Amino acid sequence: MQTKNFAALALVALAQFSVGVFANSGYAASCKNIQIYPPDGNTNYWKIAADCTNNAQQTNLNTKINIDSCFSNSNGSLVAQLNGSFGSSCTNVILTGTVLSASCRNTAGASINTSIDTNNVIGNANGALYCFNQGAL
Repeated sequence: MQTKNFAALALVALAQFSVGVFANSGYAASCKNIQIYPPDGNTNYWKIAADCTNNAQQTNLNTKINIDSCFSNSNGSLVAQLNGSFGSSCTNVILTGTVLSASCRNTAGASINTSIDTNNVIGNANGALYCFNQGAL
């Protein structure tokens, strides 16, 4: 009896985790004109901007998200991480489609070319870009 309860509890936990991941991914399906912007005089972080459809099927133009809050440099590799601040240790940052590429320093100081698909981390919630349940700018 306890084994069945544990299995049911594990399935519920897995389902909740899956829903959370899904809610924060897949923005490319409902967002167009996806672009990346470097830090500027007003901000010190990288941004992705896009035109995203909301629940009423209207387009929110130029919604933005701070992607330094979504990605990190882990020993020369871009990884999804809340408040990662990849921009402080990566250069030559570009976005091709939804793939974020950069040259990031590892712990030995060497630069490593790396990439990650932002579509697996960023989602569209009612016309606003999100990652890790953090909203748009």
